[in-house]
Amino acid sequence: TERRLVEASRELRTRLRRNQKRLRVVGAITATAIVLLTVFAFWQRSQAIDGQNSAVRQRNLAIEQRNLAIESFEASLDAVDGLLTQVSEEVLLNEPGMQTMRTKLLKRADQYLKKLSKLRSQVQEETQLPEATQAIAQRVAQIKIAIGKLHAASGEFLDASDSFDGAIREVKKALPTADAANRRALLEILGDSWTAKGSLEGSRQDDRLPAAKTAFESALDVRRDLAETYPDEWELERKLANACMNKAIVLAALGDKSLAAGLTKEANQLREDLLIDSQREVQVRCRLDRAIQFYNPLLNTISSDREVDLLRAVEDLRFVQLAIQDDPNLVDESRFQISSRLARCYEQLAYVAETSEPRVACEQAIEILDDLVKDNPGVNKYAHRLGRVHLLHGELLESSLPADAEAEYRK
Repeated sequence: TERRLVEASRELRTRLRRNQKRLRVVGAITATAIVLLTVFAFWQRSQAIDGQNSAVRQRNLAIEQRNLAIESFEASLDAVDGLLTQVSEEVLLNEPGMQTMRTKLLKRADQYLKKLSKLRSQVQEETQLPEATQAIAQRVAQIKIAIGKLHAASGEFLDASDSFDGAIREVKKALPTADAANRRALLEILGDSWTAKGSLEGSRQDDRLPAAKTAFESALDVRRDLAETYPDEWELERKLANACMNKAIVLAALGDKSLAAGLTKEANQLREDLLIDSQREVQVRCRLDRAIQFYNPLLNTISSDREVDLLRAVEDLRFVQLAIQDDPNLVDESRFQISSRLARCYEQLAYVAETSEPRVACEQAIEILDDLVKDNPGVNKYAHRLGRVHLLHGELLESSLPADAEAEYRK
C-alpha cells in the first residue's frame, strides 16, 4: 500500500510538472499573441490616422484649388464687368471720332471671350459649381451684345448681327439648366439681345423691317414673361413698356397702324401707372423713355396730335435735365445726349405744320445745338445739325424778315 502510494505520488508530481510546462508554453503563446495583437492594433490605428491625415490633406488641397479657381473666376468676371461698363459709359456708339477706342475694346472683348471659354472648362472640372457656369454664360452673352453694338457703331452690320445671334444662342443653351435666380438674369439678357438685334435691323434698309419686327416680337414675349413672373417690379414694367413701343414703331413703319396704336396705348398706360410712383429714379427713367419714343418720326402716322406729343417729350426731357444735375447716375445717358434729344424735339416741332411758333422752336434748337458744338469740339454731327436748323430758320424768316433770313443762311 505504501509502495502504491509512493508510486501514485510520483506519478502525480510527474503530471503536475508536465501540466506546468504546458501552462508555461500556453502562457508564453498567449502573451506573444497579446503582444502581436497589441502591435497590430497600434499599427492599424497608425494606418487609420495616416489615412485620415491624407484625406484631410487631400480635402484641404481640393478646397485650396477650388478657392483658387473661384478667385480666378471672380477676377475674370470683374474684368468682364469693367469692360461692359466702359462700353456703356464711353461715348462709343454714336461718335465717329471714337473708332480707335472701339477697335481696342473689340480686341479686348475677343480676348475675354477666349478666356471665359477656358475658364468655363476649368470651373466645371475643379469647382463643380453650376451657378458659376451660369454666371459665365451670362457674361459671354453680355460680351457678345457689347461686341455687336461696337460693330454696329462701326457700320459692320453683318458682324453685329452675328454677335447678337451668338448672344441669343448662348442664353437659350443655358436656360434649361438654370435655377430661378439665374433664369431671370438670363431672360433679361435674352430680352436685351433681341432688342439690340431689332434696333440693328430697323436702322438698316427698309427691307430689313420684317426682321426687326420679328426680333422686337421676341423681345416683347420675353419682357411679358418677366413682368408676369415678377409682378410689381418697376424696372421690368418699364422695359415691357419700351418693348411695346419698339414693336409699335416698326409696325407703324410697315403700315400696320391699328396694331401699332394698340401697343402705343398699352405702353403709355404702363408708364402712366409707373409715374404715379413717388420714386425719383422711376419717374426720371420713365419720362426719358417716353420722350425718346414720342419724338420718333415713325409715330407720325399713328399720332392723333404730333405737336402735343413733341411738346410732352420736351417737357419730359426738361424734367430729366433738371434731375441729372443733382444726380447724373439716375440715367445711363450723359447730359450731352439728353440735350441732343431735346434739340431733336425742337427740330421736329419746327417742321410740324400745325405748330403755332415754328420760329421759336428753331431758336430753342439753335441755342441747344450751339452749346453742344462749343462743348464738343470736333464732333461734326452737332455742327451739321446746327447748320440745318439755321437753314430752316432762315426759310421761316425770309418772307417777313429778309435781312435776318440772310444772316441765318450765312450761319
